Amino acid sequence: MAFFSSGEFRAVLQQYTYKQRKILCFVKIVPETLTLFKCQPRKDYNWITINLWAKVESSIWSLLDSIGNWDRDAPNIKTELVVDYIKVKVCANENLLSDLQKVLPAKDGLCLELTLEYMLNKNTNVVVPQQAKRKSPFENNNGTETSKPEKVPKSERRGKEERESRSTEKTKNKRHGRRSISQDPTKTNPIIKKESRGSSVETKTSQRPTRSPNMPSRFAGYLIGEKKPAKNKLRSTESSERSGKSTNKATIKKRRTSPSAPSVDINELKLLNEMLETPKPRKVEILLLKDMDEADVLKTFENYREHFDRVFKERQHKTETTSYMSIDHCHVMDILSKSIRDSMIKKLRESYSKSGPHCSLVINGLLPLWIIHLFMDKYNFTEDEAVRQLSDQLKYDSYLKAVNNEPLELGF
Repeated sequence: MAFFSSGEFRAVLQQYTYKQRKILCFVKIVPETLTLFKCQPRKDYNWITINLWAKVESSIWSLLDSIGNWDRDAPNIKTELVVDYIKVKVCANENLLSDLQKVLPAKDGLCLELTLEYMLNKNTNVVVPQQAKRKSPFENNNGTETSKPEKVPKSERRGKEERESRSTEKTKNKRHGRRSISQDPTKTNPIIKKESRGSSVETKTSQRPTRSPNMPSRFAGYLIGEKKPAKNKLRSTESSERSGKSTNKATIKKRRTSPSAPSVDINELKLLNEMLETPKPRKVEILLLKDMDEADVLKTFENYREHFDRVFKERQHKTETTSYMSIDHCHVMDILSKSIRDSMIKKLRESYSKSGPHCSLVINGLLPLWIIHLFMDKYNFTEDEAVRQLSDQLKYDSYLKAVNNEPLELGF
């Protein structure tokens, strides 16, 4: 007997920690129906990859980070997200909390029920190309074959060809039989007798048509010694330009005085302006670390070594790291000078890029972590306050540059 997965979905139970709160996630992975050539359709439960799972976790993180009032809004979460080609349904379910706490003990936690569904539409119809049949030369458009022509003896075929050639010669003579007024109508075209080597004698008329003595009108401008009327042409062009200018002025006056011009409603413009207005970001003070030199920054590496090791162990097998606590390299590029940032990246690569290339982990994970802790020590912030300050000051700084029409500076 075969051993295979079955059921309406695959259930995964995962526990997370967010801001010292326990989050229990009950994940339902809906299988995808897989149809292969000459095989019966079957359910595939293993369609989600490690990279897709990391993106789903990141979207849940950003959803929780967007909650303003946790006690009021967190128990009422009910929304749908789209991550790549996955539809994620998120719903807070307090009824499951008591059942799941027996498996994963968590006091005063939040229970989220997630449903992952594959959204990519596929065409399951298999098209098999068919070879086109060769069409018979005796086949009609309807597909029926006509009777094949009967064989004709050579003597009858020669007689038929001679009759056809004579009829074509007669039609040619009729076509070329025009004569001008100067020619005598009593004269006839000379007949040339041409004898072949055989015994047959054929008569052929001259095929050169008669020409009229009058010159065609198309050669009237090419006579030697005749002058072309250039002045008349210039005068005609000047008059046409003047008439064209007068007509253009008349059309412009008509357009200016036309009563059918659409009127603009001021209230509609105000309403459109209100719709296009974007919310102004929160006004914060722009805090930097410009007073720290390179030696002072690099000395703090050993102070945060424990945090670096923890994040590296969590993310070293991930294919990509996009941020640390929703802070990436774009948030911290203006905090320090470029030379100090390059020295920090070099120090991190020497310690954490020996086992393999971890470029995204170093730039988007460890470097923001280092600068966040420098912020905490410099301005006496907690980790959440430092993250909030960096996020808000980036939004407010970009808003000020857009208002003052200043270009954005890229540090990398």
